Amino acid sequence: MNLATLDRPGSSRRHRSTSAPKRHSNPLEDTAHQQLRDCGRRSLSGIACHVNGSTARLSGTLQSFFLKQIAQETIRRVDGIHQVINDIEVLYEESRC
Repeated sequence: MNLATLDRPGSSRRHRSTSAPKRHSNPLEDTAHQQLRDCGRRSLSGIACHVNGSTARLSGTLQSFFLKQIAQETIRRVDGIHQVINDIEVLYEESRC
């Protein structure tokens, strides 16, 4: 062991972490994402949900207005979320029109 590399007590030397910075966890946002994953509609697991205070903003793309509404209602039921802004875009396949 090389004693020259050891930090002395009270030293101001800081060690740099090589890992990526951690995202600050937002419990409401975590719960909202979990609800979208667990609702039984696989396509909803790719929807982004950002929570600021008690407002949730949904974004992403889905294949129908029905799924867009399911996502909104799933998030609306999360305790602590009082407003849902649904910015999900509905993309239709060309063959459906």
